[in-house]
Amino acid sequence: MEIEIDYSDVEILEKKLSEMDKGAEETVNKVLHDMGVETVTRDVTALLPVSERKKKHAKFSKPFTHEPENLGFIFKTKGGAAKNKTSWGYLIFPDKGRGPRNPVEQDFTGRGIKMAKPKIINELTEVITNKLEEVL
Repeated sequence: MEIEIDYSDVEILEKKLSEMDKGAEETVNKVLHDMGVETVTRDVTALLPVSERKKKHAKFSKPFTHEPENLGFIFKTKGGAAKNKTSWGYLIFPDKGRGPRNPVEQDFTGRGIKMAKPKIINELTEVITNKLEEVL
């Protein structure tokens, strides 16, 4: 799932960024790739369901990874039993409401990202404001 920032959020940041010289892009990338990824991972993981079955649960097994991009990142489920001996691909099914045991869309990924987004925007705003104060 890709993380996107609404344009209204971008307008606030754009004003602050336009006041900065070099380093704005690196600052945003650092926040997104560190704090942003950690926040999304934590907020989505908190919503993951845990069954009563005696097995290794995704919620307790760090099932997510990300791909950093310039001014963003892609948040996704770790895949492939060959890579890590456990495939968490099944997380897609309760999220989308597919399968015999998950008839209702739970959207824990979307809900977790929605919870994380304001925290990330606040951190970006704070970090950029601090950088601006240093320059001024």
